[in-house]
Amino acid sequence: MSSKERREEIKKLGLCERHPSEPVVKGSSRCQKCLDRRAKVRKAGFCVSHESNLVLPGKLRCQECVDKRKAKDEKRKSDGVCCDHPDIPAVPGKTKCAECLLGLRFWSLGRRGLSNKELRRAEKALKNSNGLCEICFEKLTNTKKTHVDHDHDTNKFRGILCNQCNIMLGYARNNPVILESGAAYIRKKKD
Repeated sequence: MSSKERREEIKKLGLCERHPSEPVVKGSSRCQKCLDRRAKVRKAGFCVSHESNLVLPGKLRCQECVDKRKAKDEKRKSDGVCCDHPDIPAVPGKTKCAECLLGLRFWSLGRRGLSNKELRRAEKALKNSNGLCEICFEKLTNTKKTHVDHDHDTNKFRGILCNQCNIMLGYARNNPVILESGAAYIRKKKD
């Protein structure tokens, strides 16, 4: 059995790669010993990958890690492939594929307070949207123009919108009275 196969087997069993006798912590790929060590290293201001290197201000990694990632991203960008999925083309001008960009958007919304339940609703709505905006029914061309609309007060998911419709709601301050008044104005002036 190769070392790669051994690591995969350990992972399948739910055990830590570094400490194969220890179970991984739920939601992680590491055991509690590893997580504690990483936290201690981070707290001391060192990089978790290169423990002798200090991290850059405001970052979690050292200059060596940042440079390696940047070189890898530049290579993939010049090749036109996603930096996380080398077999999938990247969105033009980006280093990630459409799926990765959308995943980052969902992650960002989760950090801003959307619950897992609301994020699952958003993912389901996106799959069922047939690639159309829920307001204007225009085709959503790429993830940059796809918005996961949510109520900023309640953190509840509302729908999948195109860029223009999302901006329209923002300019109307999410007030239905303003939107209805605007629609009435357009109808009145059209005649």
